[in-house]
Amino acid sequence: MLRKLSRQNIFQVERRQTVYEATLQRYLETPGHAHYYRDRILEAKAKAFTDGQPKTEPAYSDYLTERGTSLQTLALLPSVETMEVLMAFLDDHDRPSGEPGDLGYFNPLSLQITPILEQLLEDPAPRGTSWLDWRDEVRRGQRTFRFKGSEIRYNFVGPAPDKVTRPPKPLPSEASGHSPSDSGEQPNRGNTTPDPHPARNTIAALAGTLLLLSLLWWAYTKRSKNHL
Repeated sequence: MLRKLSRQNIFQVERRQTVYEATLQRYLETPGHAHYYRDRILEAKAKAFTDGQPKTEPAYSDYLTERGTSLQTLALLPSVETMEVLMAFLDDHDRPSGEPGDLGYFNPLSLQITPILEQLLEDPAPRGTSWLDWRDEVRRGQRTFRFKGSEIRYNFVGPAPDKVTRPPKPLPSEASGHSPSDSGEQPNRGNTTPDPHPARNTIAALAGTLLLLSLLWWAYTKRSKNHL
């Protein structure tokens, strides 16, 4: 369903994008959403091959179909669980012996993962860095990643804290060599973190002001009537 909803040429209706985004959110909120597609791939693979060789042509074709559709769905699911599944597939190098075109020949799962990672991530592995090295750096805490369309950085456990420690910018008085106490000023020791939701707080303040004015007007008109 999610894979079909993502295709604009299939559902050409006005609310398609809204329905797609709501469906995607339900997928991501469901524990095991990526494990489900991992299991479908591995089960189809187990049915299709014995000792790395295809059992029957239909089973082999079923495996390639299941692998393709499941990987396409995983490419639509930006989550830590999806990354866990894809990182495990990087170690799957199984493929039958033979040459391209032979029955049962296919590229291993590990070679199918790169385009999915590039589709999901805002900052994929840099040129010249293998995905295995990239994975190890994330595991060691030397690198984080970010999904496209999101500002949140992750590791393979969840949202990652900012590892970069930057020195604070000097105050203007410090830059000029004078401390605030020299001019009688008190340094600002309050919280200087910018408000992440200025518009929301502004609306709340306006609503409170309007409510207060309404109460004052009601009290004024009631008092005026009592004096008549």
